[in-house]
Amino acid sequence: MRQINGISCAVAAATIIGCLAVTSLLQGQDSASADEIKAAMIFNFTKFIEWPADAPAFAGKEFVITVLGPPKVADAFEQALHQRVAFGRPVVVRNVQRADEIKPCHILVVCAREAKETDDALQSTRGKAVLTIGDGSQFTRRGGTIAFVLLDNRLNFQVNVEAARQSRLTISSKLLRLAQVKSD
Repeated sequence: MRQINGISCAVAAATIIGCLAVTSLLQGQDSASADEIKAAMIFNFTKFIEWPADAPAFAGKEFVITVLGPPKVADAFEQALHQRVAFGRPVVVRNVQRADEIKPCHILVVCAREAKETDDALQSTRGKAVLTIGDGSQFTRRGGTIAFVLLDNRLNFQVNVEAARQSRLTISSKLLRLAQVKSD
């Protein structure tokens, strides 16, 4: 069986499916729990996505996840991803409040309240090897790569394959099989 970052594809896929199932139990619980589940899912996405070797973010020693949004979301991500390693680098979570504060990163999680802030964030990463993740199907329509969506009271995700291609990211067919795929 093929190994990615030391784990089998089957184990990673089962983990993602498990996260999807667990999220249906989170209805009515605090948002920190939902944010921690999203953080775990995002971490597992990394096992199915390839970044180009020349991506500027890979010049550093850390695997950087930037959260554009409230500090409580970044705190939940930090708690869920504490001491995790991706691509042989420790995972570091950074928090920014505005799109103009975004620095090179591997993943940008957009929790902006305003559509303009989302658009500004996506514009700042367009054409760069950055995986952009947000909430709602509007996110992928605006050019984001992955959007968390609620379907039948379960957390699922959409993938905009064109946005991934423009960012020079390769998404495994195993992950795409679990997603709603958008090609626009």
